[in-house]
Amino acid sequence: MNVYEMEGFLRGKCLPGDLLVGESHVEYLVRKLNEATAAKDQRDALAVENAERGEIIERLIGIFTASGYHAIQDSYDPCMALLYDAFQAIKHPSTSAAIAAIEARGVEKALAIVEACRGSICAGGLSENRQYEESIVHPHLDGISDELESLAAELREAK
Repeated sequence: MNVYEMEGFLRGKCLPGDLLVGESHVEYLVRKLNEATAAKDQRDALAVENAERGEIIERLIGIFTASGYHAIQDSYDPCMALLYDAFQAIKHPSTSAAIAAIEARGVEKALAIVEACRGSICAGGLSENRQYEESIVHPHLDGISDELESLAAELREAK
C-alpha cells in the first residue's frame, strides 16, 4: 500500500486491494501490523545470521593469512582469489545500510501521510470549528512529524 492508498483508506475514500471479504478496517490494520512485525522479526534474524557469517569469514581470513596466502584479485590460485573475495565481503557490509535505507523510506512515507492529514482536517464546515480542531490536532501532528523526521535522519546517518 502506497502513501496515496493509505491516505484514501484512512479518509474512507477507497479500500485496499488486499482487504479480505468481511474484514473490518481495524482487523485489516491489525493484520498489516502483524505482517510488518513478522517481516521485522525475519529481518532481525537475517541480520544476526549475517553477523555470524561475518565472524566466520573473519576467522577464515585469519587462518588463510597465517598460512601464507595473500589476497590477490583474479588469481589462478583459488585460495588467494577466495581470500580476496572474503576481504571485499568484509570491507563492504551493505546489508545494514540497505536495511537502514528501507526503514528510512518507510518513515518518510509515514511522515508524508501525517503531512497530508494536516491539510485535510475538517475541510468543510464553519471556520470556527476548523480553527478549534486545528488548535487541538496540529500540536500532536507537529510532535509526530518531529519524531518521524528525527528517526528518518537517524536512520540515514546509520548508513
